[in-house]
Amino acid sequence: MRWLLGITCLIAPCVAAAVAASAAPQFSVIHTFTGGTDGAYPTIGLLRGADGSLYGTTEGGDVKSTFGTVFKLSPPVHDGASWTKTNLYAFQGRKDGAYPWTRLIFDGNTAALLGTTAGDDGHGDIGTIFRLAPPKHDGNPWTEQILHRFKGGTDSGFPYDGLVQDPATGAIYGTAYGNSGSGDFGTVFGYTPDIQHKNWSETLHYNFTAMEGNGAFPEAGLVLGSGGLLYGTTLGGGAQDDSCFTNGVGGFIPGCGTVFSVNVATGEANFLLLPSFTTKQPVYFSYGELLLDDNSNIFGLSQGGAFPLDKCKLKNHTTCGTVFTMLPESDTKAKVISKLIGANSGQSEGGLIWNQAKTVLYGTTTIGGPGCDADKKYGCGVVFKLTQDGKDWDYSVIYAFTGGADGYRARDLVIDGNGTLYGEAELGGANGVGTVFKIETP
Repeated sequence: MRWLLGITCLIAPCVAAAVAASAAPQFSVIHTFTGGTDGAYPTIGLLRGADGSLYGTTEGGDVKSTFGTVFKLSPPVHDGASWTKTNLYAFQGRKDGAYPWTRLIFDGNTAALLGTTAGDDGHGDIGTIFRLAPPKHDGNPWTEQILHRFKGGTDSGFPYDGLVQDPATGAIYGTAYGNSGSGDFGTVFGYTPDIQHKNWSETLHYNFTAMEGNGAFPEAGLVLGSGGLLYGTTLGGGAQDDSCFTNGVGGFIPGCGTVFSVNVATGEANFLLLPSFTTKQPVYFSYGELLLDDNSNIFGLSQGGAFPLDKCKLKNHTTCGTVFTMLPESDTKAKVISKLIGANSGQSEGGLIWNQAKTVLYGTTTIGGPGCDADKKYGCGVVFKLTQDGKDWDYSVIYAFTGGADGYRARDLVIDGNGTLYGEAELGGANGVGTVFKIETP
């Protein structure tokens, strides 16, 4: 009996060790862009449909133009099969928009897609809001409808990220980056549809001023919280700190950026965070979309703010990024839950996502990290996770890009019900123009 007990005790740890060894995240490329009609340079992130299909955009591509595409990736029909890519639309510039640097969303319960193009095609196009409707019969083309064409000035322009939709009203909200050369520092906008979603009218418009305590250049998309509040970030403005300058279109603006909210009913803006480099506020230059928990607490990624500077290992960069959280109240301060320093130094231009249980955060860095080809001296970025352990968060890298066939410069992720992550690498891959990848997590 003693001998049998000994065998039992030996077997169990071995099985556990084998399971643990096989539980490492599995990275694979599911599409490599080739340019031309296939598209090139996927930038922001993917939309996942109920059937597991992935929808995305590329900045470049198509034979007749390089103004960008909208594509769909359908999952394999059986084990061992490949994903199937279909181009849904190719932009021609000016009339229909150019450069869809956007994450798509579905228009309510329809199969239509909503997004933005960022311009500039050199002929006066500085961005659009568009709707793509699927054909009634297979094989026919998708139909584009321009909901708004940005005009500059107080109307602003260059919407660099996607939209968010209120499921109750169908209203869509987004940000336009602006052009400081013409006194335009960006806007928050909102458009509400009629019953058929054919005619859309502007119902929200807020202009940033870049004055003391106000923001400038909102590059990230918005997130809709409770009480009709939209949350977002600006790259510039805020505290007038001469140590931070944002290179906006047409000129430099002082300030380290802001975290803000806008009330969709009143159009009133609240600036929740006014970071300063000199006071070592651990958040500035935030490009990515914010994330809310069930209590509307804010989580985000910043490109800078990780002190001390001597532990940031990025060559020729002032500082590394942070993962931060803050309360949804005005004039609050951010709390850093992870510094992207040391061997995993990095800067992020993306946002965070939750796992289903909301106990793990996933994100990316666009530069930094331990893996990269020798000619890419700033690092190719990583995919990381933060696991909550009481009040603390444990940081770990689950994949480091090499800049080879896997690509590099990944921004935003999406997750399915099995915990599999999907994302786009803007550059690299076998053809140098980007990839779509997945990571199966244990």
